[in-house]
Amino acid sequence: MFQVDLNKLLVCLLLIPCGFGSPINHNSGRPVSWKQKYAREWAWDPFEVGKHVKFPLRIAHSTECCPSVSEIVQPMGGVSRSGRILELYHDRNSTQKFYQTSCLEEVRGRPCRFLSPPLIHHSHCIQKYSFTYALVREYGTNVTWRLDYIRIRSGCTCEINNIAMIV
Repeated sequence: MFQVDLNKLLVCLLLIPCGFGSPINHNSGRPVSWKQKYAREWAWDPFEVGKHVKFPLRIAHSTECCPSVSEIVQPMGGVSRSGRILELYHDRNSTQKFYQTSCLEEVRGRPCRFLSPPLIHHSHCIQKYSFTYALVREYGTNVTWRLDYIRIRSGCTCEINNIAMIV
């Protein structure tokens, strides 16, 4: 088989969607060079990529530093913004459903993946929450149903504790 220089392949792939036209510098009437044309659009020079990224760069699929799972849940109760326990409305014909994104059990509270060694021991994956409307009432009462916010799991994120770094 043949071997391809990955730097050249990357540059070719970057140039393909950009088009091959040569824009004209309106001040001088001369064609604009490739570097002039894209200097404003790209904060990095694709010819310098090999100097910063160690090839071969292999990414099989995207991964998260704190993996999560999304699912539809049908809770019977919830927690309000003020911390009160609420009962969610449901009957024989209807239940309230919500999308929820939770940290995987094996990463919750553990160090984040893909961090450099000085930071990894100061990091941990934490559950993030958001609030959404639901039809609720105070738990254990027969008061009328009302719309209120309940807390729903909304993602898993990497948190790095405050550390002093010597630069």
